[in-house]
Amino acid sequence: MATGATTGMADSYNYNSAPQLATLVGSEHYIQCAINALDLPPSSLVVIADFGASLGSNSLQAIKIIFQCLRETKKIDEQGQILAIFNDLPTNNWASFFQLLAQES
Repeated sequence: MATGATTGMADSYNYNSAPQLATLVGSEHYIQCAINALDLPPSSLVVIADFGASLGSNSLQAIKIIFQCLRETKKIDEQGQILAIFNDLPTNNWASFFQLLAQES
C-alpha cells in the first residue's frame, strides 16, 4: 500500500487548513451537545482518537475543545483521565507535530 504524502498542497497543512479550523470552531456547539448526551461516570477514562492528525494544529484545537467541554459539563472531574490518540500516515511530519504539542503544553 502506498503511503505517499498528500499531493496538491503547497507549504504546510497547518498553513492551508483555515477552512477546516473555521468549521471546527463553528461546530463547538454541536460538540457540546454530543458530550452532554454522553452517559459517563465522572471517574471514567475518556479516549479520543484523531485519525488524520497531520501536523497537529487543527487536531490539537479539536482536542482542546473536547477537553474543555468534558470538564465544563462535569463529564470528567479534575482527577479524571483523558487519553488522546493521534494517528496519520507514516510519512507524516511527526517531528513538527510533537514540536507543536510541546509548545501547547
